[in-house]
Amino acid sequence: MKLKLFALFALLGLMSFADEASLARMTIYPFRQERVPVSLVKEKDNPIFSSDGNWVKDSVERKATLLMQDPNKPLSTESWTPFRATFRADGNGNVTVAFQGRYAADAENRQWVFVRHIKINGVKWKDNYEFKKTYSHKTTQKTIPLGFWFEGKKAVLQEDAGDGKPAMLINHDNRLCLMLPVEEGKTYTIEAEFQAAFPPLE
Repeated sequence: MKLKLFALFALLGLMSFADEASLARMTIYPFRQERVPVSLVKEKDNPIFSSDGNWVKDSVERKATLLMQDPNKPLSTESWTPFRATFRADGNGNVTVAFQGRYAADAENRQWVFVRHIKINGVKWKDNYEFKKTYSHKTTQKTIPLGFWFEGKKAVLQEDAGDGKPAMLINHDNRLCLMLPVEEGKTYTIEAEFQAAFPPLE
């Protein structure tokens, strides 16, 4: 039965991936009421697509918003794809770092991805590289990796992402987030592994 279900979701997944490939995406935006301006640091060997928050009406908040996406590495369901992006803080404070999937106008086509193995400036975030340290959300009772939080109701920590190791199942609207303290003028390189995934079972 499980094999039949997997085959069905694989077929549905392939159909949804046919129009647009799954991509790794990360967005920096304000943490609570803080508005720290941020900007992409371009790297010749790592051509990341970036955009400020052009969907954000407030001009101050827009400068504190940065979308980063790698259009050159379509994600596969068969292997993990490394993602790396560097930004500079143009002020002091805290920012939200959100890991997401690709945007689509139709919410049903906002593809699901796995993410794991997060590092910032070469350091494993909160020493929780494998998502082994967790806590239970007091309202939803969902299991969440320590040092992170969820945005969206359907993000889920999956104990086995196909290779026996845990990963977060996310999409554009259901994100894995962390709070990062930053200092003006300093740069921050964020690394993670992404893989295309099938939607969670309802």
